[in-house]
Amino acid sequence: MTQTIRIAAIQPRLRFGDVDGNLAHVEDLVRSAVSAHSPRLVVLPEGISSPYVGSSAALGTTVRPIDGAPLQLMRMLARTLDIVLAGGFLAHRGGDARSTYAVVEPDGRVHLHDSTRLSPAQRAQCAPGRGRGNATVAALSETPVGIVTGHEWTDRRTVDRHYGRSHLVLGGACWANDSAHPGLWSAASGVRYRQHLAAAPKQLARLLDTPVVLATHVGLAGFGGSRRAADLIAATQIVAHDGAVLAQLTDADGEGHIAADVDVFATPAPELEPSLAARWLRPETAIVDRVAARAVGFGYAASYRARHLLERHAWQSWPSSDLPDEIAAAEAHGQMQSTTFSRKNPPAGAALSSR
Repeated sequence: MTQTIRIAAIQPRLRFGDVDGNLAHVEDLVRSAVSAHSPRLVVLPEGISSPYVGSSAALGTTVRPIDGAPLQLMRMLARTLDIVLAGGFLAHRGGDARSTYAVVEPDGRVHLHDSTRLSPAQRAQCAPGRGRGNATVAALSETPVGIVTGHEWTDRRTVDRHYGRSHLVLGGACWANDSAHPGLWSAASGVRYRQHLAAAPKQLARLLDTPVVLATHVGLAGFGGSRRAADLIAATQIVAHDGAVLAQLTDADGEGHIAADVDVFATPAPELEPSLAARWLRPETAIVDRVAARAVGFGYAASYRARHLLERHAWQSWPSSDLPDEIAAAEAHGQMQSTTFSRKNPPAGAALSSR
């Protein structure tokens, strides 16, 4: 059985740390995309509340409760515009900060997935998830959807999770050209890394024999407390199951949105050689660069855990709370808020959106 879904993808230009301003801008972009394309599904990148750049404590200030303003905005837009809306943000979940990606349906259903592979810089401010990112989206005729976010786009485990299970793969990324640490990468490795990440959606589509939608950021994003800025990789794409690009946005296109009619169908995928998936999806960087990146990542992860142990993360003063990865429509209407802080004195930036 084949169904055709009109899908829009948004490539925003957001400001680091300006959570309220970014969410307001994202709302405008979503409304503009719906008005221009009349899509059934709209895909946003991860980091809709703030780009994920740098490793400073400033990134930690962009964390919001899992049921806070970012998710409430997405719920409101999905309901009022009658769309399926996907996007990600840094969320406080169950005692940790996570890079969470949400797929929200018009009737209130929510599907959540925490990124299982973080960039070295992200590991300083959040913990990796453990889920597979598989969801069945009722508003898309019960289509099995694979959620991929962040550096999962270049993780061979992504193929294992979605091969033969997902009929549509979607998600977002916030990739910096220098991976936030230019001193560790040679110029040649940096160019290859950028090219490889931009090619990942097409490679993944061919590996999975499944349409793929990726939304990314564009522009320069400054690091909190630093004069440096990260050049964000713009590679927003809507890709057919055979790897053909149906629509795309690059750096030259700047901020904007695209749309395409995508055929989604269930067919037996060809046999896959695991080593082939690893070779296609793994960035071709020099060994010394990979070793350096891994060492930096371990260091940042240790820093995150040490600060967590000492309760130095700002969000640790909030009550520990969480939402399940799957929220049914009936549950959503009575589960709009899982945290227990007073509405008269919520954490900064955590108040529910009134838009």
